[in-house]
Amino acid sequence: MDPTSFDRLSRTFAAALSRRRLAGLLRGLPFAVLLPVLAEEATEAKKKKKKKKGKPATPVSPSSPPGSPSSPPGSPPVSPPPPPNPCPQAAAPRFCASANAGAGVCLPACAAGKVFDAASCTCVCAQEETCCSCVRTSDSNILCFRGVADRGACNSECAADGGSDVKFAGGPGLSARCASDSNACEETCVTDTVCGTANECDGITSCAGGGGNCTQPLGGGPTRCATGVSVVGCGCTSHQYCVDRNGPGAFCVDASRCGDISCPGGATTFCAQSD
Repeated sequence: MDPTSFDRLSRTFAAALSRRRLAGLLRGLPFAVLLPVLAEEATEAKKKKKKKKGKPATPVSPSSPPGSPSSPPGSPPVSPPPPPNPCPQAAAPRFCASANAGAGVCLPACAAGKVFDAASCTCVCAQEETCCSCVRTSDSNILCFRGVADRGACNSECAADGGSDVKFAGGPGLSARCASDSNACEETCVTDTVCGTANECDGITSCAGGGGNCTQPLGGGPTRCATGVSVVGCGCTSHQYCVDRNGPGAFCVDASRCGDISCPGGATTFCAQSD
């Protein structure tokens, strides 16, 4: 046998002998000695498996629809554009959805000292104040009190100062003050709710202490107290037309149900001033 083949054969026997010797030694060891060794090998195997696990996949956010503006990562979502303004005219800026059988209408702007109430679609007094006046019997001077709760309280105030001819103004939907020239009570604001659905075309309807009439604004909506009429505004076609000619608080009245209103050419609309 040549030396190379002999060396290979010797190594094979030596390896086989080592494995057999190891098996014999293991058979001779008690199981209690082997148990910690096996447990340690199992722990090492689990660690290797955990290291091999990949990172969880990062969720992919859905792509934005075509044409939508893209936002940088982490930024808040882009708000949709606001809806178009249904009432672009400055003279009729308030939209009342409940008017005209739910079709809606743009209402004239409120007069100075009033604010728009969306629930009733009317202009209400920004501040409701009361006024109580009477004539003092001893010297005929006019006494005036502001902020009195009601007519009963007004009577008590005047009686305590020897006053008679008691007058009370203001209250819910109204505002009044003591006039600077006469010290008597004068109304400064009348809420449109005093008219409600009343229309001068259906009969005599007064408001603002008898100084105005309940009129129908052009286009529909709740009736409004008009305290002044502009013949120049006969034939108005928009509230803006009246504001441009008569100033803030003016609006166009639809008097088509009133018959002849003495406007040239048989026009059925005219400009009025709200109180």
